[in-house]
Amino acid sequence: MSTYPDGTANPEWFKHLEVTLPLKPAKYQILPSEVLEIICHRRIAGQLEQYLVRWAHPSTTIRSLARFYSWHDLSELVQCLHHVQSYVDNLKTLTPQNSALSPHLLEQQRQLKRKTPDDSSDADSFNATCDTPSSSRSFESRDEPNTYNCTLEYVGDVIIMRPLQSIKQDAMPTLSMVNIASRTPTTQAAYRISNAFDLRLKQAAANSAPLSIDNNLDSTRPSLAFNFITKSVIGAGVQPVSADVMIGCGHTRAKGQPQCRPDMGQAIGCEYARVCECMELASVDEKRLKPEERALFERGDYATLPKRFPYQASNPPVLQSFYLDSRAPIYECNPNCNCGPVCKTRCVQRGRQVPLEIFKTENRGWGLRCPENLRRGQFIDTYVGEIITNAEADRREALAGPGTGKASYFYSLDKFVDDDLLDEDCYVVDGEFMGNVTRFINHSCEPNCRQYTVSYNKWDRKVYELAFFAWQNIPANTELTFDYMDREGGQEEESLSKEEISEVQKCRCGAKKCRGRLWY
Repeated sequence: MSTYPDGTANPEWFKHLEVTLPLKPAKYQILPSEVLEIICHRRIAGQLEQYLVRWAHPSTTIRSLARFYSWHDLSELVQCLHHVQSYVDNLKTLTPQNSALSPHLLEQQRQLKRKTPDDSSDADSFNATCDTPSSSRSFESRDEPNTYNCTLEYVGDVIIMRPLQSIKQDAMPTLSMVNIASRTPTTQAAYRISNAFDLRLKQAAANSAPLSIDNNLDSTRPSLAFNFITKSVIGAGVQPVSADVMIGCGHTRAKGQPQCRPDMGQAIGCEYARVCECMELASVDEKRLKPEERALFERGDYATLPKRFPYQASNPPVLQSFYLDSRAPIYECNPNCNCGPVCKTRCVQRGRQVPLEIFKTENRGWGLRCPENLRRGQFIDTYVGEIITNAEADRREALAGPGTGKASYFYSLDKFVDDDLLDEDCYVVDGEFMGNVTRFINHSCEPNCRQYTVSYNKWDRKVYELAFFAWQNIPANTELTFDYMDREGGQEEESLSKEEISEVQKCRCGAKKCRGRLWY
């Protein structure tokens, strides 16, 4: 049988595994909700990886400190691969000396160090087991039981843990387990994790342009705890404006005025922004104002004034320079309109039209790029996630704790803040655990992309789309970036002292005009 590689960075290693490692799941599976964490791993018969599951169990008949464990093949953990991935990603260089898996091993190490010189054989054995093996060496687990403090039942297609009444409170994993784990590759897990993520990526692109992933640095994949979605999920307490008040264009006609319809403007929908109901709140085209309209403009009475359509009628459509530079809200027609699906105002709602690739960067985790040239003003994709209340965002950030980077996945829907809409009443998009590939766009102090507000319902100032457009012409395979602290409306940056800068996250964008920090 072919041997497995040792897990070192090698883009070709998956090719060997494809022949030797079946991906078919076992008949019985562990449900992800039943797993608290994965705490160790081993190989049996020198080949098959197994992982030690710590079960989650809310039993009130067993004392709260009781813990339940069992060993399982990866084929039984198909639905729990995100737990396996979390374990593998945190494994890194595992030795009993650094006790990366369990703090209690520090005490075991200290007990060995307290032995007298005459009793040094165990200590020598302890250190000898930590040598890094060659890739051709196979590892055998010691004779260990498969369950601890529990038994397993197989019901339907699910594995169920049943706690025992007699509980042994030995600290887990044991020292011998850690010795074996520190010498045992996790390439079979990496292969399954890679296949699982790649399948999700393929499914996410089923109705749009292709998505791909490239990692020539190591064998990792983005977190399987992240779920791909195509549109934002409405969270608890969030109340979008009802679709009943989503007014469509072309259903009413003012005297002497044209009416929006599909065959207007060379058969690409709405032609006159002045009469299109969807453009009512769009930016006024000041260059087209008549003398008698100037007074209306200065009074703020924009309803009957000429407006600006957002996009050029090109292939692909690109955002007008006015919107690119001004960051004014973009209004598109909606499903209730009479202008038809080919209307030139419909761009973002048609979804992503360009292929994108997630790739592993040298020093900034995962990034995103496009394998095709992008034109200035070309739409890339939207930022989606779970839309939550501002209070819920504060709760999640506090729960995550300082230094976790949780805030980098938040995006406030605060474009329309004014005297009637306060910051604390705005919603927030949380893209950490659900979203699309824009979640992988990194920060740059000199970005090549910008985010814009796009609305299909002009009366909803709290729920709208966040759309990324190319800020400049972007050559193929250039990393896509945006400024995490991009401020609209000419706001000035805050001046921070050296002490304050040391407390914010350092920036590694590498731009010539890098601010040196991610946050103000």
